[in-house]
Amino acid sequence: MDWFRVLLLLSLAVLGRGVDAQDKDAGAPDPFVHVDAERGFSVARPSEDWAVRTASQGGAVAVSFTPREGRGWVRFSVLVVPITGARDPADARDAMLDWIDEREGDGYENARAFDAAVDGREAAGLQYDGSGIERFARIRQVIVHEHGLRFVLSAQVAPPRDFDAWAAQFDRIVASFRFVEPGAERRAALRLAELAARGRAQLDWAPTCDDAAARA
Repeated sequence: MDWFRVLLLLSLAVLGRGVDAQDKDAGAPDPFVHVDAERGFSVARPSEDWAVRTASQGGAVAVSFTPREGRGWVRFSVLVVPITGARDPADARDAMLDWIDEREGDGYENARAFDAAVDGREAAGLQYDGSGIERFARIRQVIVHEHGLRFVLSAQVAPPRDFDAWAAQFDRIVASFRFVEPGAERRAALRLAELAARGRAQLDWAPTCDDAAARA
């Protein structure tokens, strides 16, 4: 559940020390599109009425969208973290559901799973009512893996009864999400991971570590 704790910490950072991303996107063809060229994704805010802020911590980054006006408390965020633990989005989702089930009746309820897709990739979704960043909220998350990273697209609305009023906006943000070629640092990390995996596979039948490295 480390990535879930990172989601909470980074979202808090976005509220406080986060950087307004609008200026970074001002020279882009579409000023409403936030592009993270290093991690290889883009996502669009619905309109100029939504503010965009970013925060980072270690190897993780969060992009947060909030409406400038409106009643209640609303947040959409994209969390990007290295893949740890579960190697499949559905397994990561199921681990999160198990974590919520253990807290049923202790501030978490109405959990359910659903299938999803993000830019043509299979994804895993979950929704529940529980403790959000600042208050009790309805939380919907879609998890997808790409570029050796875990992307968690998350919507939070408080109070939960207001969620349906914002659902279409969130669906449009998810539909706008695109994967693009990542930056040089991410490509190098992917290549290193690929070589390491091939090297480990060779260890079962290579007579020495040097032979395994050469064959990788």
